[in-house]
Amino acid sequence: MSGENDTDESSVGISLDELPTEDPLKAEEEAALRRINAFKDKKKFEQLQAQDVRARQLAGLPPELKLRQMSKVFEFDKREPRYELLALYLLPLIIKYASLYDELMKYMLRQRSEVNFLLDMLVSVLGHAAPILHYAELLVVFLFFVKPPLRSTPLRFIINFEGIDLPQRLRIKSTDLHQIRRIKWSQIHSVQLNTDYLDALELFDLKGDSLGMLRWDLWKKDKVAFEKITSQYIGEKHPLRKFLLENG
Repeated sequence: MSGENDTDESSVGISLDELPTEDPLKAEEEAALRRINAFKDKKKFEQLQAQDVRARQLAGLPPELKLRQMSKVFEFDKREPRYELLALYLLPLIIKYASLYDELMKYMLRQRSEVNFLLDMLVSVLGHAAPILHYAELLVVFLFFVKPPLRSTPLRFIINFEGIDLPQRLRIKSTDLHQIRRIKWSQIHSVQLNTDYLDALELFDLKGDSLGMLRWDLWKKDKVAFEKITSQYIGEKHPLRKFLLENG
Protein backbone atom coordinates (compact mmCIF):
# COMPACT_ATOMS: atom_id res chain seq x y z
CA MET A 1 0.00 0.00 0.00
CA SER A 2 2.76 2.34 0.88
CA GLY A 3 4.36 1.78 -2.53
CA GLU A 4 1.15 2.58 -4.35
CA ASN A 5 0.65 5.77 -2.31
CA ASP A 6 4.15 6.91 -3.12
CA THR A 7 3.49 6.39 -6.79
CA ASP A 8 0.22 8.37 -6.70
CA GLU A 9 1.77 11.28 -4.81
CA SER A 10 4.80 11.51 -7.11
CA SER A 11 2.83 11.25 -10.38
CA VAL A 12 2.71 14.45 -12.45
CA GLY A 13 -0.61 15.63 -13.87
CA ILE A 14 -2.30 18.80 -15.22
CA SER A 15 -5.25 20.25 -13.37
CA LEU A 16 -8.22 21.96 -15.08
CA ASP A 17 -7.05 25.32 -13.72
CA GLU A 18 -3.77 24.97 -15.62
CA LEU A 19 -5.45 24.41 -18.98
CA PRO A 20 -5.35 27.42 -21.37
CA THR A 21 -8.60 29.38 -21.31
CA GLU A 22 -8.09 31.09 -24.70
CA ASP A 23 -8.02 29.52 -28.10
CA PRO A 24 -4.49 30.03 -29.53
CA LEU A 25 -5.88 29.96 -33.05
CA LYS A 26 -8.32 32.76 -32.22
CA ALA A 27 -5.52 34.88 -30.74
CA GLU A 28 -3.44 34.44 -33.89
CA GLU A 29 -6.40 35.41 -36.04
CA GLU A 30 -6.97 38.57 -34.00
CA ALA A 31 -3.29 39.52 -34.25
CA ALA A 32 -3.35 38.96 -38.01
CA LEU A 33 -6.51 41.07 -38.29
CA ARG A 34 -4.84 43.90 -36.36
CA ARG A 35 -1.86 43.78 -38.72
CA ILE A 36 -4.16 43.85 -41.76
CA ASN A 37 -6.11 46.83 -40.38
CA ALA A 38 -2.90 48.68 -39.55
CA PHE A 39 -1.64 48.06 -43.09
CA LYS A 40 -4.94 49.32 -44.54
CA ASP A 41 -4.83 52.43 -42.33
CA LYS A 42 -1.27 53.14 -43.45
CA LYS A 43 -2.17 52.75 -47.14
CA LYS A 44 -5.25 54.92 -46.70
CA PHE A 45 -3.16 57.57 -44.97
CA GLU A 46 -0.50 57.50 -47.71
CA GLN A 47 -3.14 57.81 -50.42
CA LEU A 48 -4.74 60.72 -48.59
CA GLN A 49 -1.40 62.46 -48.20
CA ALA A 50 -0.61 61.93 -51.86
CA GLN A 51 -3.68 63.92 -52.80
CA ASP A 52 -2.00 67.26 -52.05
CA VAL A 53 -2.28 70.42 -54.10
CA ARG A 54 1.36 70.68 -55.14
CA ALA A 55 0.84 68.84 -58.41
CA ARG A 56 -1.97 71.22 -59.32
CA GLN A 57 0.20 74.20 -58.42
CA LEU A 58 2.92 73.06 -60.83
CA ALA A 59 0.63 71.87 -63.63
CA GLY A 60 1.08 73.88 -66.79
CA LEU A 61 4.05 75.90 -65.54
CA PRO A 62 7.23 76.07 -67.62
CA PRO A 63 10.32 74.37 -66.14
CA GLU A 64 11.84 77.66 -64.92
CA LEU A 65 8.74 78.62 -62.94
CA LYS A 66 8.37 75.09 -61.60
CA LEU A 67 11.92 75.20 -60.27
CA ARG A 68 11.33 78.63 -58.75
CA GLN A 69 8.12 77.46 -57.08
CA MET A 70 9.81 74.36 -55.68
CA SER A 71 12.80 76.38 -54.41
CA LYS A 72 10.83 78.87 -52.32
CA VAL A 73 11.40 78.85 -48.56
CA PHE A 74 9.48 80.73 -45.88
CA GLU A 75 10.77 81.39 -42.37
CA PHE A 76 8.43 81.85 -39.42
CA ASP A 77 9.69 83.23 -36.16
CA LYS A 78 9.26 85.95 -33.55
CA ARG A 79 12.52 87.70 -34.27
CA GLU A 80 14.47 89.54 -31.58
CA PRO A 81 16.03 93.03 -31.72
CA ARG A 82 19.69 93.47 -32.62
CA TYR A 83 20.57 96.28 -30.25
CA GLU A 84 23.98 96.96 -31.78
CA LEU A 85 22.37 97.61 -35.17
CA LEU A 86 19.62 99.69 -33.58
CA ALA A 87 22.22 101.93 -31.90
CA LEU A 88 24.15 102.26 -35.17
CA TYR A 89 21.00 103.21 -37.11
CA LEU A 90 20.06 105.86 -34.56
CA LEU A 91 23.54 107.38 -34.51
CA PRO A 92 22.81 109.96 -37.28
CA LEU A 93 19.81 111.23 -35.33
CA ILE A 94 21.83 111.45 -32.12
CA ILE A 95 24.62 113.37 -33.87
CA LYS A 96 22.13 115.74 -35.51
CA TYR A 97 19.94 116.61 -32.53
CA ALA A 98 22.71 116.62 -29.93
CA SER A 99 24.79 119.01 -32.07
CA LEU A 100 27.69 116.60 -31.81
CA TYR A 101 28.76 117.14 -35.40
CA ASP A 102 29.64 120.81 -35.00
CA GLU A 103 31.48 120.19 -31.74
CA LEU A 104 33.40 117.27 -33.26
CA MET A 105 34.44 119.29 -36.30
CA LYS A 106 35.63 122.20 -34.16
CA TYR A 107 37.69 119.88 -32.02
CA MET A 108 39.28 118.09 -34.97
CA LEU A 109 40.07 121.34 -36.76
CA ARG A 110 41.95 122.51 -33.70
CA GLN A 111 43.97 119.27 -33.72
CA ARG A 112 44.88 119.39 -37.40
CA SER A 113 48.51 119.73 -38.44
CA GLU A 114 50.47 119.43 -41.65
CA VAL A 115 51.92 116.07 -40.59
CA ASN A 116 48.67 114.48 -39.42
CA PHE A 117 47.40 113.21 -42.75
CA LEU A 118 44.92 110.73 -41.31
CA LEU A 119 43.19 113.37 -39.24
CA ASP A 120 43.10 115.66 -42.24
CA MET A 121 41.43 112.95 -44.33
CA LEU A 122 38.89 112.27 -41.58
CA VAL A 123 37.98 115.95 -41.38
CA SER A 124 37.48 115.98 -45.14
CA VAL A 125 35.21 112.91 -45.02
CA LEU A 126 33.14 114.36 -42.19
CA GLY A 127 32.83 117.59 -44.13
CA HIS A 128 31.17 115.71 -46.99
CA ALA A 129 28.88 113.95 -44.51
CA ALA A 130 27.39 117.22 -43.28
CA PRO A 131 24.61 117.43 -45.94
CA ILE A 132 23.57 113.85 -45.15
CA LEU A 133 22.80 114.77 -41.55
CA HIS A 134 20.09 117.14 -42.79
CA TYR A 135 18.24 114.00 -43.96
CA ALA A 136 19.05 111.88 -40.91
CA GLU A 137 15.43 110.84 -40.45
CA LEU A 138 15.16 109.56 -44.02
CA LEU A 139 18.48 107.76 -43.66
CA VAL A 140 17.28 105.94 -40.53
CA VAL A 141 14.00 104.93 -42.21
CA PHE A 142 15.96 103.67 -45.22
CA LEU A 143 18.26 101.56 -43.02
CA PHE A 144 15.31 100.07 -41.11
CA PHE A 145 13.65 99.18 -44.40
CA VAL A 146 16.71 97.70 -46.13
CA LYS A 147 17.97 95.71 -43.14
CA PRO A 148 15.66 95.67 -40.10
CA PRO A 149 17.61 95.48 -36.83
CA LEU A 150 16.18 92.05 -36.02
CA ARG A 151 17.60 88.54 -35.89
CA SER A 152 16.09 85.08 -36.12
CA THR A 153 15.94 82.83 -33.07
CA PRO A 154 16.72 79.11 -32.75
CA LEU A 155 12.97 78.55 -32.32
CA ARG A 156 12.23 79.40 -35.93
CA PHE A 157 10.83 76.94 -38.44
CA ILE A 158 11.07 76.95 -42.22
CA ILE A 159 8.56 75.56 -44.70
CA ASN A 160 9.20 74.67 -48.31
CA PHE A 161 7.79 72.60 -51.14
CA GLU A 162 8.85 69.27 -49.61
CA GLY A 163 8.07 69.87 -45.94
CA ILE A 164 9.23 71.64 -42.80
CA ASP A 165 12.53 72.25 -40.99
CA LEU A 166 11.65 72.50 -37.30
CA PRO A 167 13.00 71.94 -33.77
CA GLN A 168 12.18 68.68 -32.07
CA ARG A 169 11.51 70.45 -28.78
CA LEU A 170 11.12 74.10 -27.81
CA ARG A 171 12.54 75.97 -24.86
CA ILE A 172 11.70 79.43 -23.57
CA LYS A 173 14.69 81.17 -25.12
CA SER A 174 16.58 78.64 -27.22
CA THR A 175 16.81 75.12 -28.54
CA ASP A 176 19.73 72.93 -29.55
CA LEU A 177 20.65 73.45 -33.18
CA HIS A 178 21.36 69.74 -33.61
CA GLN A 179 17.71 69.08 -32.78
CA ILE A 180 16.53 70.80 -35.97
CA ARG A 181 15.11 68.17 -38.29
CA ARG A 182 13.48 68.07 -41.71
CA ILE A 183 10.17 66.30 -42.19
CA LYS A 184 7.96 65.76 -45.22
CA TRP A 185 4.35 66.87 -45.41
CA SER A 186 3.33 63.22 -45.85
CA GLN A 187 4.82 62.26 -42.46
CA ILE A 188 2.36 64.40 -40.50
CA HIS A 189 -0.48 62.25 -39.18
CA SER A 190 -1.87 64.38 -36.34
CA VAL A 191 -1.42 67.80 -34.71
CA GLN A 192 -1.85 68.94 -31.12
CA LEU A 193 -1.45 72.29 -29.35
CA ASN A 194 1.40 72.10 -26.82
CA THR A 195 1.71 74.84 -24.17
CA ASP A 196 4.53 73.41 -21.99
CA TYR A 197 6.90 76.34 -22.64
CA LEU A 198 5.13 78.48 -25.21
CA ASP A 199 2.28 77.92 -27.61
CA ALA A 200 3.42 75.36 -30.18
CA LEU A 201 1.91 72.96 -32.68
CA GLU A 202 3.32 69.50 -32.02
CA LEU A 203 3.31 67.21 -35.04
CA PHE A 204 3.04 63.42 -34.80
CA ASP A 205 3.66 60.61 -37.28
CA LEU A 206 1.52 57.56 -38.00
CA LYS A 207 2.94 55.67 -34.99
CA GLY A 208 2.21 58.57 -32.62
CA ASP A 209 5.86 59.62 -32.28
CA SER A 210 6.57 63.34 -32.09
CA LEU A 211 8.07 64.80 -35.26
CA GLY A 212 8.77 68.24 -33.79
CA MET A 213 7.15 71.53 -32.83
CA LEU A 214 6.14 74.69 -34.64
CA ARG A 215 6.22 77.76 -32.42
CA TRP A 216 2.69 79.15 -32.44
CA ASP A 217 3.17 82.36 -30.44
CA LEU A 218 3.49 84.14 -33.78
CA TRP A 219 1.91 87.48 -34.61
CA LYS A 220 -1.57 87.16 -36.09
CA LYS A 221 -0.40 88.36 -39.51
CA ASP A 222 2.27 85.64 -39.53
CA LYS A 223 -0.31 82.97 -38.67
CA VAL A 224 -2.47 84.17 -41.55
CA ALA A 225 0.54 84.05 -43.88
CA PHE A 226 1.38 80.54 -42.66
CA GLU A 227 -2.14 79.29 -43.41
CA LYS A 228 -2.07 80.90 -46.85
CA ILE A 229 1.31 79.44 -47.79
CA THR A 230 0.58 75.93 -46.50
CA SER A 231 -2.63 75.91 -48.57
CA GLN A 232 -0.33 75.86 -51.62
CA TYR A 233 1.33 72.64 -50.46
CA ILE A 234 -1.30 70.58 -48.63
CA GLY A 235 -4.99 69.92 -49.17
CA GLU A 236 -7.87 70.52 -46.78
CA LYS A 237 -7.83 66.88 -45.62
CA HIS A 238 -4.22 67.06 -44.49
CA PRO A 239 -4.03 66.87 -40.64
CA LEU A 240 -2.18 70.18 -40.34
CA ARG A 241 -4.55 71.99 -42.68
CA LYS A 242 -7.57 70.50 -40.88
CA PHE A 243 -6.21 71.70 -37.56
CA LEU A 244 -5.69 75.21 -38.90
CA LEU A 245 -9.18 75.34 -40.40
CA GLU A 246 -10.84 74.02 -37.25
CA ASN A 247 -8.87 76.25 -34.86
CA GLY A 248 -8.45 79.35 -36.97
